[in-house]
Amino acid sequence: LKQNGWVPTVGASAGIMALIQSGGSEALFPQFDLVASYRLGNHFTTYFGSQSMYQFRSAPTVVLAPFIGGEWRASDRFSLDLEAKWYAPTEPTHPRNVNYSLPIGGKGAVGFVLGANWTFGGNHE
Repeated sequence: LKQNGWVPTVGASAGIMALIQSGGSEALFPQFDLVASYRLGNHFTTYFGSQSMYQFRSAPTVVLAPFIGGEWRASDRFSLDLEAKWYAPTEPTHPRNVNYSLPIGGKGAVGFVLGANWTFGGNHE
């Protein structure tokens, strides 16, 4: 859905996340993301949403990761992103298979994503 005034652009994506342990096992998890964004001028977009990963192997589990971020578009093809995520905000930080080092109130952990993007073809918006 396209942005219309204060109504944000809304998008969704689905996929498979692969977690592979060196010399060990691998696991595939369905993933679903929901994102809303606002384009501010020609060069900046701010966005927020949540990722969700689903585990069905043992007891069914949903791992959430709400996020907020921004994208600065330097040109039609190149952009930089900075994003903050709160991984597993409903789950205790310890004990976990993942060593979370920035918990909030003993739940999950905060992480940051810095990205650089190059568009090779198609629509550049």
